[in-house]
Amino acid sequence: MERRSFFRRMVFPIALVLGVMILSINAYDFSRRIQNHTLHFILSNRSAILMFPSIWLGVLFANTIVFFRGENDRIS
Repeated sequence: MERRSFFRRMVFPIALVLGVMILSINAYDFSRRIQNHTLHFILSNRSAILMFPSIWLGVLFANTIVFFRGENDRIS
């Protein structure tokens, strides 16, 4: 099995969780500027669904992904 680079094992999972967090926070902030109540409601709820787990559980997601990516290298 091919050994993965440091970037693929460590940086990518953390950047993925951080990217989801940043996008969802900005979408939630932008949603209050929408005049249409239905679009505001849809965007704010969808972004909150992604924002809260990424903030609260981001460390858990990132560490789990990094752990299992490191396990594959250890097995070979």
